[in-house]
Amino acid sequence: MCPKVYKRVSTTHRGMSLLRENEKLLGAISLVLGLLILAEPELLRILVALFLIVWGLVKLMK
Repeated sequence: MCPKVYKRVSTTHRGMSLLRENEKLLGAISLVLGLLILAEPELLRILVALFLIVWGLVKLMK
């Protein structure tokens, strides 16, 4: 039981460090997307589709 707990903590810590590294980038992207959606609400569908495509490609590259 103990090794599972330690493993979970280590993976959570790794995820948090990755989030911290990319925090500014994610903030900038979300700010730009928010402004675009405010400017043209019908862009939301296209942006979501693009995000899913890019996310899928990133996952495949790893």
